[in-house]
Amino acid sequence: MKFMPDLDEVKKISTEGEYKVLPVSTEILSDICTPIEAVGILKNVSDHCYMLESVAESERWGRYTFLGFEPKLEITCLDGEVKDGWYKTYTIAPEDFGLTRCEKSELVGGTPQENAAITRAILNGEKGAKRDAVLLNAGAALKVLEGLIEVSNSGEKQ
Repeated sequence: MKFMPDLDEVKKISTEGEYKVLPVSTEILSDICTPIEAVGILKNVSDHCYMLESVAESERWGRYTFLGFEPKLEITCLDGEVKDGWYKTYTIAPEDFGLTRCEKSELVGGTPQENAAITRAILNGEKGAKRDAVLLNAGAALKVLEGLIEVSNSGEKQ
């Protein structure tokens, strides 16, 4: 099995000291193990696994699957309470940001073509519940990034 980056590259990167975490990947052919089987195997290692999979429009098979466990950061939201992985808790509501609360049914997508049209509409400035959800998610990501880049190990602002 070939890992990327290879061991020599990992050693080189680690001596530079720029990164604390280095993602390592490998290709696994689907005839050996399906993504769902791989998640099942990871569940034996960790209770906290994830899978992100892509598939192109009108294709039956996924192009890429990203599997992982024990993530360094997680953002969760339940009943307006957001936890950002460092277990800081924020209670938010759409109204706090000038947005309107919606029903879950207003956030439902559809076919790949419908989802592409929804995305284009949001990017073209169409207002509504789906756009509001994108804005709240982007805001949550920025809040987390603010905490990540605000202070370096030396205590200086980045």
